[in-house]
Amino acid sequence: MYLALITAAGESTRFPGNKLLYRYSGDPLIVRSVRSALDSRVEKVVVVVGYMREVVAELLKDYFGSTSRVEVVENPFYKEGMSRSIKAGLEYALRKYGGLRAVLVSPGDAAWIPGVVYDILIDKHEEFGWKIVVPTHQKRRGHPILFSSHMIPFLMSIDEETRGLKRVVRDFWFEVREVELPYPSILLDLDTITDLNRVKEQAWV
Repeated sequence: MYLALITAAGESTRFPGNKLLYRYSGDPLIVRSVRSALDSRVEKVVVVVGYMREVVAELLKDYFGSTSRVEVVENPFYKEGMSRSIKAGLEYALRKYGGLRAVLVSPGDAAWIPGVVYDILIDKHEEFGWKIVVPTHQKRRGHPILFSSHMIPFLMSIDEETRGLKRVVRDFWFEVREVELPYPSILLDLDTITDLNRVKEQAWV
């Protein structure tokens, strides 16, 4: 199984309100993020919620309640950072589905990823067996990041003190393969309100 894991538990402390609920072109950011993953070959999309969990979960139910491909998992320790959300989502998926071929991790505010990007990373993994696949645009790394099943034990040991996913990518640099893509939107997320200017300039989706 190819699993998309989207973290949506943070408090958005630098944004006026919960940024995942911010509407861009009519839809909340978290909805756009989930829809991008659904527009690909991934079999399940696990969204990890924490802050305002009931609101975010209900919103996802309103938009995607008819599809069994989207599942919501709560991270009660969301104040400890994204690492706990990633581990909560993986624990849930491994418990429910057993083995995964790979997991593609993305933050919930990276809402402009074309669905085809997920497919390209999966194709590269299947063709070459790459263990960590990172999309890039003009040599800058974006989202999502694909981690093969071999890397899951290391993902389960991450924490914020050692920089979470960045530590895994750093420690296993020899397993990382970059895929240059013509999509500047893979670099976009929304941390502050001023980031909207950058989004408007570069978002293609």
